[in-house]
Amino acid sequence: MTQVTLRCETASYTVVPLEPHHVAAVVAIIERSRLEYGVDQRVESVIEASDRDLCSTYRDPRSRYFVALHGEIVVGGAGISALAGHEQEICELQRMYLDAAHRRHGTGHLLLASCLQAAHDIGYRQCYAETIQPMQQAIRFYQSHGFRQLAAPLGATGHAHNDCWLQRDLP
Repeated sequence: MTQVTLRCETASYTVVPLEPHHVAAVVAIIERSRLEYGVDQRVESVIEASDRDLCSTYRDPRSRYFVALHGEIVVGGAGISALAGHEQEICELQRMYLDAAHRRHGTGHLLLASCLQAAHDIGYRQCYAETIQPMQQAIRFYQSHGFRQLAAPLGATGHAHNDCWLQRDLP
């Protein structure tokens, strides 16, 4: 898979497929972001086993995980995988987090575009995402990219702490 580069006035970001040497940095970003938004108040453990083992989590041919790099530094990541219960037609956007210092630079747009393109290429027809209401910036971001809020969750993600569910059609 080719890498994608986004150049802004103040920074340059590249999105590449996950490699084993990226995992520790991605996990640290996930942990900081979840703590920032109080997820630790909703769950037993902020970091799940599948977070620490990202390479195995996304090795399925219908899954992908991408990292955003600023130079050689990992500044975020996002992935897609089949939504349990809807494996053939709906993917779930998962673990989309950016380091706070690298938000609002267009990096999230590039990560999401990479995930949606991969989902389309794999053959998914829709993309589903879950989050929590305190992450209003993320919710607005998803909505600006065609996601609409749902009244109830889809599938069996195992994340009962999430209280905001979104979905969009893929082109």
